[in-house]
Amino acid sequence: MLHTITVIQFSKMLGNLSAILDKAETFAESKKIDMTVLLNSRLSANQFSLISQIQISCDTAKNAVARLTANVESMPKFEDNETTIAELQTRISSVQEYLAGFKEEDFGNAGAERISQPRWKEKYMDCATLRL
Repeated sequence: MLHTITVIQFSKMLGNLSAILDKAETFAESKKIDMTVLLNSRLSANQFSLISQIQISCDTAKNAVARLTANVESMPKFEDNETTIAELQTRISSVQEYLAGFKEEDFGNAGAERISQPRWKEKYMDCATLRL
């Protein structure tokens, strides 16, 4: 179950994000919009830029699966220095490849684990939170 609601769903989400970036690139080219401007844009003043949101999406996916399977040492590391669509697509692909390496049995006793991230400020997810 945890494999389905983490690996499968994160992989779908990252695939959708990749497709959205493809559409954004096509749109920007057709309208002569500088991709740097688009990638650094925010929908609201208190939001992260599109680049940061993609980085966070990738980090959330790889960190959650790594922590649930106790494979933290194996997860890819990123410098958060992407500035182009191609670099962001590479990051997404890298995380998708990482996730593809996990199988249901890798989650063993993960149902009892709590996962957190520094940006969550004392909040966490556990198996009860992830239930379908």
